[in-house]
Amino acid sequence: MSSLVNGVILAGGRGRRMGGKKKPLALLRGQTLIEHVVDIVQPQVERLLISANDDPPPYSGAGLPTLPDSCSGHLGPLAGILTAMEWTASEYPNVNYIFSAPVDCPFLPRDLVGKLQAAREAKQADLALASSAAQIHYTIGLWPVSQKERLRSALLFGGVRRVEAWVKRHSIVLVNYEVERIDPFANMNSPDDLALAEMILRSQA
Repeated sequence: MSSLVNGVILAGGRGRRMGGKKKPLALLRGQTLIEHVVDIVQPQVERLLISANDDPPPYSGAGLPTLPDSCSGHLGPLAGILTAMEWTASEYPNVNYIFSAPVDCPFLPRDLVGKLQAAREAKQADLALASSAAQIHYTIGLWPVSQKERLRSALLFGGVRRVEAWVKRHSIVLVNYEVERIDPFANMNSPDDLALAEMILRSQA
């Protein structure tokens, strides 16, 4: 692929439904959610960043950098994507795209970034996003680093908060995955979600 890609794991949410636990540190099959996502995403990208507003950060393994949002005010996942864009532009100017994924998606496909790259280049789209079961997963996709100034302006001065609203300003291509035993983009939002995932994984073992 002609475009290099860095990755960002969006771990800046507050995880209110996780029973008082920090979502990145919730356990699934003996690993934290953030360990699952790092294991899947890191081999698919050039460099990987953790976007997190916690102090101390939720993950210190493998020497991965962790940055808080570059915009104050807990502005949501777009702020984490912007932070990754700005980090990439500063530290890795030869990298053109950011791949983002939330910390609570432990079943992400291991070929996802390559498929998103191929689809975006084939269609010459601005963005490439994942989809499954007729649902677009707006925080799982490729974002051009060149959009960092526009995104910062939209966040700070345009009142844009929802990722979907930002996406609709661009041309997009979707990469769809079939759902088998479990949706590859399933979010672990609560202890019940974790328990169900444990049960499904146990039945597959």
